[in-house]
Amino acid sequence: MPADNALIAAGIGVIFCGVAAYLVGPWLMRNIPEPVLDEGETKTPYAALAGRRAAYWCGGLAAVAGGLLGWMLGMDVVLPAWFLLAVAGAVLGYIDARTRYLPSVIIWPSYLVVGLALLGALALSIPGAFAKSDSTVGTTAAPGVTAGSIKIGGTFPLTGAASLYGTIPAAMRAYFSYVNATKGPDGKRGVFGRQINWVYYDDVYNPANSIQLTRRLVQQDRVFAVVGSLGTEVNLAIRPYLNAAKVPQLFPASGAETFARDWKRFPWTNAWFPDYVSEGLIYGRHIRQNHADAKIGVIYQNDDYGKDMVYGLKVGLGKGKSNIVSEQPYEVTSTDPRSQIARLRASGATVLVIILTPRATIQSYAIARALNWKPTQIYTNQVSGTDTFLTTARAAGAGDLVDGTISIQYQKDPANPAWANDPAVKLYRTIMSRYFPNGSNPAVQANGINYYGVSVASSFVQLLRKAGPNPTRDGILRAARSWNQVSPFLLPNNPQRTTAKNQFPIRGFRMVRFNGGTFSFISPMIYPRGQT
Repeated sequence: MPADNALIAAGIGVIFCGVAAYLVGPWLMRNIPEPVLDEGETKTPYAALAGRRAAYWCGGLAAVAGGLLGWMLGMDVVLPAWFLLAVAGAVLGYIDARTRYLPSVIIWPSYLVVGLALLGALALSIPGAFAKSDSTVGTTAAPGVTAGSIKIGGTFPLTGAASLYGTIPAAMRAYFSYVNATKGPDGKRGVFGRQINWVYYDDVYNPANSIQLTRRLVQQDRVFAVVGSLGTEVNLAIRPYLNAAKVPQLFPASGAETFARDWKRFPWTNAWFPDYVSEGLIYGRHIRQNHADAKIGVIYQNDDYGKDMVYGLKVGLGKGKSNIVSEQPYEVTSTDPRSQIARLRASGATVLVIILTPRATIQSYAIARALNWKPTQIYTNQVSGTDTFLTTARAAGAGDLVDGTISIQYQKDPANPAWANDPAVKLYRTIMSRYFPNGSNPAVQANGINYYGVSVASSFVQLLRKAGPNPTRDGILRAARSWNQVSPFLLPNNPQRTTAKNQFPIRGFRMVRFNGGTFSFISPMIYPRGQT
């Protein structure tokens, strides 16, 4: 878990600056040349100051200055230079205070530089301290933004029931590392010369944990925005706090309809992930057209994620929703869906719709196979319908039951050989190889969850650049509300687009079928919410 925060930076500042000044101060006093004195003029020799008292004073002053700089700036890329200035200022200041004989050419530039550094740190780090007010834009010194960095964060299930999503923030970090090392359109590394500092914590897929950790991100880490936090219930839980605090909640990893639909009520929340109602509607229409008389069984996660998709499924089925013979809710905290799959089998359903997170999806396939149940058709929602998860299900006991599974895709599939020479997929593989742990492993690169992390990070960088060289919190929300930009990582003809009437940024899908270890397209682009 990254520890990129103000407390750690302050601690480093106290230790480094304090120890450095304690050691350097007496040494410098013993070695600095004595000035030429006028006749009859006397002064305390510099070397006479080089005792424990001087070491303590220099170390203490530098520790205070270093701690303040670390606390105000966090883990900024130029922080080491400011630490060195703090050490120099403390030592030279002590010598001058005791003798008043340091040459002006040394002492006054030192005071000036240290003073400017401290004032700059205050101006860049304390929201509104030196900012001018503007009735439309708000404060110009946004929290989390310095001249050289912008700090963002999120919470993710690194452990627990949904831990198969735990690689997403590491994949996002890989893309941000790539951006930080690469010159942008303006010729500067990062975004307008700012390095992206990415902080994330493990919420174990628990909304209560996420609330506390999100408060930590805002109040202690002082992030500019919360980006990509994962889970429907998690994002519903943190949304009121972030909107009350006027902190952007960008790109929540949830397709719950409310995040795009209710943007006027929650103006600081901006959706990105394709919505579950649209996905369910696509499955419902396909079942109605291809399995009109089939008995349908549904297993769904018992929260807004699952319920949204069941709602869309029924809308797509139309009158055919009466063919649903069994609906089985599943709690994400349960050990496995054994009892639900058994009831679905007993219902006589021949079409199975799985609306679960990856672990429970994999278990559902394996349990169905163990019960000798083979539905005519299985639909698996796209958050679990990836090559990696279905291949895992095959190995876990599902066997050929995974073959023929239908899902949807909205972005390119790194496991599909059809995209092997696509420039965006090739860039993704390069980024993974350079910046992701074990990222050269073909299985790691083929994981669509890692591809999602790179994709959503890329879209955030696109939006940040659209917001301009002086980012503000409300400025990036304005950019998000009127957005029309192509992401190279999404499917062709699937731009990110928002308008005053439609805040669902990603609206295009293609249906896919799993066979032979990968997916293939079985439909053209579908736009349930229209293209405008």
